[in-house]
Amino acid sequence: MAMVCATSLSTRAVDLPGNEAKRALAKWTLKTFDTALAIGVGADHRLYIYEVRSPADWNWTATASPFPLVARAEVDGSARALHWLYQKGNEEHNDGTRIILTFTNS
Repeated sequence: MAMVCATSLSTRAVDLPGNEAKRALAKWTLKTFDTALAIGVGADHRLYIYEVRSPADWNWTATASPFPLVARAEVDGSARALHWLYQKGNEEHNDGTRIILTFTNS
């Protein structure tokens, strides 16, 4: 998954209070002049949207929202459940800013 933004990026590991499943292993914030989007990977290896903020600092997301990845795939004619594990997150600054998150499935 890749997201592109032309202005600024910050990356940080964070410890969120509360539910252990939503503690962030890594978190990134993409900003434009009118929106800030914070995404990250929880300790449960799921992708989350943590914040969508306006210039007035209004956060449209009250709690971390899971961003689902593909749950099933067909392998040799039968459907199989996928169990994604977060591997790494990289930033690229070639054409704007891009965050590349790598998940694997056994």
